[in-house]
Amino acid sequence: MGLMRDLNQYLQMRGKRWHYVRRVPNEYANFDKRTFIRKAVKTESLEVARAKRDELVKADDQYWQSIASAADGLTANTSVLCKYFLPILNYQIISKIDDKASYSEP
Repeated sequence: MGLMRDLNQYLQMRGKRWHYVRRVPNEYANFDKRTFIRKAVKTESLEVARAKRDELVKADDQYWQSIASAADGLTANTSVLCKYFLPILNYQIISKIDDKASYSEP
């Protein structure tokens, strides 16, 4: 969890209860299509709300990190597969074109 700008960061009072409100960071917007995360922490106590907020921040950060790590692994695996299979596919495509082409000399 990053440093909090203030003690009540990501907390918003709605009525008499606290809510966790956080924007999805731009670097994870491709993975998480929500613009904002809104969750009632179901308490009127600021101290309890802060504790629940800390748990939610930690969970969100771990979630985004795991998705980013999985995407990095997928990208790495995809590039390895492309490096191996693209030359084979290109060869097959070119050989099929050559087989179908009729060469005639003028």
